[in-house]
Amino acid sequence: MPIDTLNQRDLNRALLARQMLLCPAPLPAGPGRAEAVTRMVEHLAGLQAQAPFPPYFGLWSRLVGFQPADLAELLVSRQVVRIALMRSTIHLVSARDCLTFRPLVQPVLDRSLPAIFGKQFAGLDAGALAAAGRALVDAEPRTFPATHPPRWRRASARWSRWSRCRPVPSGAPPGRRGTPPRKPGSAGPWTSARRWTS
Repeated sequence: MPIDTLNQRDLNRALLARQMLLCPAPLPAGPGRAEAVTRMVEHLAGLQAQAPFPPYFGLWSRLVGFQPADLAELLVSRQVVRIALMRSTIHLVSARDCLTFRPLVQPVLDRSLPAIFGKQFAGLDAGALAAAGRALVDAEPRTFPATHPPRWRRASARWSRWSRCRPVPSGAPPGRRGTPPRKPGSAGPWTSARRWTS
């Protein structure tokens, strides 16, 4: 009995279909619209969000009738968040997935930071550093320069990824009515994922 083998084109089409890029899903006009956008973010297990705008393009490509305000309102209401996840880069995920995914990737982040920052972390107590940083950003969201605990000035500002922190939109996110777009790559203040999603 012959066995069908998928060729390269079949595999490519299957990938595009799984990513919802062959046949974008219709977005309901009324109730359920926000949940449909959130479900798409969850279906994709997150979208690359190192800069503020790519998640808007990604959702527009997959949801018929998507408007920038659809995502902006979810960010403001904290139903979706931007957090360092895969490859230590910022991804947009649902608040539900945020608290599930982050502990799963934390061991990888823990192993990668000493390799990346080497001497900057030499001799530091990683647990104490993370606890001090988390206490700072739980008290109030802070920018990178304001997150440097005095005892660890020599540690990189990127300790925040290690201490389970995420960027908080600085004011309204791009796409919200009447909001000027933020410069790509601009970073707002940070807080812990648990505090932001609670």
